[in-house]
Amino acid sequence: MSNTIGFISQTIYPHPLPKRGAPPMAKPPPPPAKTSNGVVDIQPGASTKKGTAPKPTAVVDNLKRPQDGALKPLNFKVSPDFHREFKTYAATHGISMVDLLREGFALVKEHRGKN
Repeated sequence: MSNTIGFISQTIYPHPLPKRGAPPMAKPPPPPAKTSNGVVDIQPGASTKKGTAPKPTAVVDNLKRPQDGALKPLNFKVSPDFHREFKTYAATHGISMVDLLREGFALVKEHRGKN
């Protein structure tokens, strides 16, 4: 019976049938060359799995400070009792929690020193 199946498969498919399972994968590219300190050197504009590397002129201004009026979140956790007391004190004195934190930090720096 196996001869019959072989004959039929050769008649219908003149080329060998593909093997079952996963298709063959392409060879992975060679690893990028490392510099003497072990860091991979990626040329500007080179394409990687994560996308194209930025050009050196594109990242020159990445250390600019935010505008003076812009606020940045400061995230930390406190106990519910401290939060309630802090918020109540700020509301009682008619100031925001941010202003109370700034004033308290200024006093701590003045008392302990700026460093």
